[in-house]
Amino acid sequence: MKSFVIRYIIILIEYKVAGLARRVHDNSTLKEKFDTLVSNDKDLPGDKMALDRRVTTRWNSDLTCLDAHIYFRSPVEQLTGAAVNKLQAYQLSEKQWALAEMLSAILEVKYLYCLSKNLILFLTGV
Repeated sequence: MKSFVIRYIIILIEYKVAGLARRVHDNSTLKEKFDTLVSNDKDLPGDKMALDRRVTTRWNSDLTCLDAHIYFRSPVEQLTGAAVNKLQAYQLSEKQWALAEMLSAILEVKYLYCLSKNLILFLTGV
């Protein structure tokens, strides 16, 4: 039962995270609002400007999509919190944000493991 609940939460977070990225990319009005929120957020480090999309044929896109969502937490919360944008379905609760960060760490370990495994195979010629 416990693993079912955990899997449900992971799917829910992935749906919300990937769904918001898709909506923002596909809607010019939402994209413009998001871009404005990002450019006005002086606390964001670096020069990243867009949410990464989840691509089903790329095994590591879950991680990049989730990491971008976490990186842009403040603009994401502002965008999903404004009723006029009709994005409340994509809002994450505080518990879901915490779970998203834990899921990101887990996916990072998986990503690094796969990279190191592939590097070893490449270097050994197997």
